[in-house]
Amino acid sequence: MTLNSFELLATRVGLNTSATLIGSTQMKMSAEEFLDVASRLAALLSEVCSDSNQVIALDLDPELFAIATFACHRQGYAVCQFRSDLDALSSAKCTLVLTQNSEITCGPIPKLVLNQTAMEKLSKIHPVEPLNNIQKEDLACIFFSSGTTGVAKLIPVTYEDLFLREKFVRQARIRGNYMSLLGNGTFGGFMTMFSQIINAQPYLAPRTANQNLRVIKNWQVDHVFGSPAQLEALATSAIVDSESLDLVEIQSTGNLISRALVNKLSDLTGALVTNVYASTEAGVVAMKSGDWNDDSYCGEVLDGVELEVVDTDGKLVPNGSVGELRVRSPGQSRYYVGNPKESAKQFRDGWFYPGDLATLHGKSLYLMGRKLEIINAGGVKVNPIAMDHLACEHPDIDDAATFTFESKDGVMQIGMAFVSGNPPEPNLLRLYLARKFGDGAPQHFFRLAEIPRNELGKAKRNAIADAYKLKTSV
Repeated sequence: MTLNSFELLATRVGLNTSATLIGSTQMKMSAEEFLDVASRLAALLSEVCSDSNQVIALDLDPELFAIATFACHRQGYAVCQFRSDLDALSSAKCTLVLTQNSEITCGPIPKLVLNQTAMEKLSKIHPVEPLNNIQKEDLACIFFSSGTTGVAKLIPVTYEDLFLREKFVRQARIRGNYMSLLGNGTFGGFMTMFSQIINAQPYLAPRTANQNLRVIKNWQVDHVFGSPAQLEALATSAIVDSESLDLVEIQSTGNLISRALVNKLSDLTGALVTNVYASTEAGVVAMKSGDWNDDSYCGEVLDGVELEVVDTDGKLVPNGSVGELRVRSPGQSRYYVGNPKESAKQFRDGWFYPGDLATLHGKSLYLMGRKLEIINAGGVKVNPIAMDHLACEHPDIDDAATFTFESKDGVMQIGMAFVSGNPPEPNLLRLYLARKFGDGAPQHFFRLAEIPRNELGKAKRNAIADAYKLKTSV
């Protein structure tokens, strides 16, 4: 099989060039149009890229992002999402920024702006020959994964790994009339886009919640994939617009979905709600579709994925005991670009260590929380995600995020940021949380208009802690 995804797509489309490859509220594009525009864009890029050893950062709407990805891969270029973090782009050895925004700052990295002039040139340009000697170890993509720390890690994916992961992702979670709400800069969003297009199926480009709702209705989508925050926004949009939303399955990823949101989605759509445990480095690991009363239960480990729970010496712990999780999966990454220290810590002997504390009962995975996020309150260990979920079950709390900070006298304190239109008394909220967490319940409460989250919906706990300390000077 060729590793040139553009050439593979052209072969798979075959005579059915009228098949739709992109659908959204902005456009509908056939396979013939897609291949034509991508090949012309590839020719335009080849004018400014000296060879195939290029990394091109994409600052584009999702529809153009998809076209540009296949244009880049046609010539053997690697792609990443544009970030305002120029140090991260420099570490990725980014050689060009492809953008629709002439105002963005790229520092020393040149940019190619897809404005009206460029699009007119594109219509007249003649395609060049595609690269036909892509090697399996050549770089296809770079993903940025900073979790909630704000420090970018650069995760490389080779062409061989990309196709291994595409096959596994399609078997694991892509089914029916499928739409991802995740952006193409996330691994989950990118893989959905890539898998749908490479298999000559419509890629339904995500935008705002209202626009996503229209696409779901117009394209008769029955399987939706997104972060809890995106799914919450979709549900809210459907309720506000009095729209019915009949779905077969809703898949949530990025952060463990709360029982309250599961119930809301189930009541609204009648769909089976599934939680996907995955990472950018290792891909999909486990999936859960029940037992929402147990925040620690993460789902059943997928066939083809190896999981082990080990102690600090890397030795297996007894079945059911708590230890550090390590993963081995198809096409997983093996290092971070330009970061040997983190690479040595998280990639060892063919395993990836995601930093999660876990237990395994057969193929059932239970997460106790991330090593760096577990809160130790007077000897009581607390999983902040479980605390967040309990807070959100309070009738007056719309959203919440637990955080820790060190006070001026050096004492570790626990706080909770929350969103509420009718805020409860702090003491009563603490008593509500103490029913389950006892002395681990927060001592500080911080009302916000919105919880800051990353694209996958994970709370930026460090940023919340810094904002609270700045406001209160505790």
